[in-house]
Amino acid sequence: MEKLKINHLAVWILVILFQGISLLWYSQLLFASKWVELVGKSAEDFAGTSAFLYIISIIAAAALYYLMAWLFKELNVITVRKGLWMSFLFWLCFLFLLAATSDLFSMNPITLTLIDKGNYLVCFLLGGILLSTWKRK
Repeated sequence: MEKLKINHLAVWILVILFQGISLLWYSQLLFASKWVELVGKSAEDFAGTSAFLYIISIIAAAALYYLMAWLFKELNVITVRKGLWMSFLFWLCFLFLLAATSDLFSMNPITLTLIDKGNYLVCFLLGGILLSTWKRK
């Protein structure tokens, strides 16, 4: 049996897709207006956003997908079904439940949690599909 390896190309494609999905998610086409309302800001408050925020987003996405790729390699995740299941569990246990608890204690609206963590759910599941199926031997 060949030892699985991390597919670096898949990871970096996912990093780019993460940025695109997030851009669409928080656009006027989807949740921008509701999100801005829920965080208690105005659209003008976000004008001139620092490039530093995007650099952090890229670093976070790369860290996420490299960790997922390593875990998938170690756990021998090689089917879409298992990739989706594992990525859902990672999202649920490592992100959603902890963030929801924090948000609830902070008295943030659950709708805000669902918008923010829904974006990550899509990104996690996409990662689960791509990392479980793209050959990496």
